[in-house]
Amino acid sequence: MTNKILFISGFLMLFVQCSKEGCSDVNALNYDSKVTKDDGSCVYVGCNDPDAFNYNPIASSDSIVCIYEGCTDSVAVNYNPKATISTECIYNNVGSWNTTKQEYIDSTYLTSNGVIIPNTNTTTTTTTPTDSLSPNQIDFYNNGTIISYYPSEPIHVGNWSILSDNLSFELNDTSLVMKVDTVNSVFLRLIGVSTDTIIINSVSNSLTTRHSIFEFSRN
Repeated sequence: MTNKILFISGFLMLFVQCSKEGCSDVNALNYDSKVTKDDGSCVYVGCNDPDAFNYNPIASSDSIVCIYEGCTDSVAVNYNPKATISTECIYNNVGSWNTTKQEYIDSTYLTSNGVIIPNTNTTTTTTTPTDSLSPNQIDFYNNGTIISYYPSEPIHVGNWSILSDNLSFELNDTSLVMKVDTVNSVFLRLIGVSTDTIIINSVSNSLTTRHSIFEFSRN
């Protein structure tokens, strides 16, 4: 009887010695091929931030750099300071801009009883010299304030608003509505259209359509 008990005890001791707890998942950082019983202690390498592009929901060790998608340009509307992979950036007019071009294209034609008279159209283009650009700088703020700067006049503080691509803003005593034709990280182009009619007589008019083109570079 004593020998039987000793045999069973020895077998149990041998079983305990052969049994080993630990991580049995070969994909885990702490995988142990000698483990016979998984104790849930596996450690998985990966990014454990759910906002990251390479997020791993089972990661328990954040030793891999997390990757974030988003716009990496700080002047963009959708700038993401955490982004490491740049996606599409969205821009608007908000920011500080130096005036680089002011051009006016005037198309004039005569009408008689509301009908355009053939061969009366004339087109002239006027470009403001670089040293005479006015204003020479405009700053658009998120709160709807615009500050315009002039070479020989005091600065002017006004308001701006935008509806679709139509930008309404104040420069000195002038209120303008211009279309945002192009805007990106470094460049802004505004185009405005206005019409002026001069009455010549009871049946004839002179009609002028002006295209104003303003271009800016971002400070």
